[in-house]
Amino acid sequence: MGMGLGAPSGVTTPVVYNSYAQTWWNALPAALKNNETTYLPIYSDFADAVTNTVLAKLDCLYICANHENTGEIAETSACTYNFIDPAKYHATRINAGANLITTKNTGISGNKASALDLNYNPGGAGTHKNTKDNHSFGVWLNNAGSSGTTDMGAATSTTSGQMVYRTGTNKIGARSNSSTYASTANYVTGLVTVRRKVSSGFFVTPNVDFGGGYLPIVSTTMADLNIYLLCRNADGTADMYTDRTISFAYAGAYLDDAEVTLLYNAMSGLLTALAGV
Repeated sequence: MGMGLGAPSGVTTPVVYNSYAQTWWNALPAALKNNETTYLPIYSDFADAVTNTVLAKLDCLYICANHENTGEIAETSACTYNFIDPAKYHATRINAGANLITTKNTGISGNKASALDLNYNPGGAGTHKNTKDNHSFGVWLNNAGSSGTTDMGAATSTTSGQMVYRTGTNKIGARSNSSTYASTANYVTGLVTVRRKVSSGFFVTPNVDFGGGYLPIVSTTMADLNIYLLCRNADGTADMYTDRTISFAYAGAYLDDAEVTLLYNAMSGLLTALAGV
């Protein structure tokens, strides 16, 4: 007579969550680990939807839309912990105060006065997956915001850098190394990805619109500067602060169209799941 190999009656099998989600959750302060059975599965489903293969291509990903209660951002807020590796690139505040706010389930904003230093410098020393001719970075923009502002990025006076911004004429603006780009269409909300896989140019992708946005300009060097979120790092000075609400930010190696689509769908799903709690 065969013997069943399942768990004995009355014994609960522990739930195994996605390793990225579990590590990130473990790194959060105790006060942010309330309702684990509600929220950890949501973050685990998000990571599974992106896939570990795509997550492994990234240096950093900040889940700015999360379960933390609305209020001023502390340097132990959930949005400051890198989902890819919480031991690296912990974000710190710039001009922090009443303007630097996290809104539960939605994202973070600085009201054109405050920002975060991601303490992430792919153009400097060390090993990064984000390299001069093989990179992706971007943000999920929750609202339209003001023109002439920067969502994330760093740039030198000689124009090298990586940036996502809104131009003075309300277009999608981007910089990848020494190149700049302004879209023909007005700025969109949602996901904006800047990516390069060759030295001859870069792509700017709003959401999952893969039909254009290629700029054939040769790159030179990357800026040896920390990337800022909610403003620009201009040769070490924060400027072009935005009043947008940012739900996600990330950077790493080049992602192809299918991988950008996975990221877009996973982020959209996470926003929906959080709003439903």
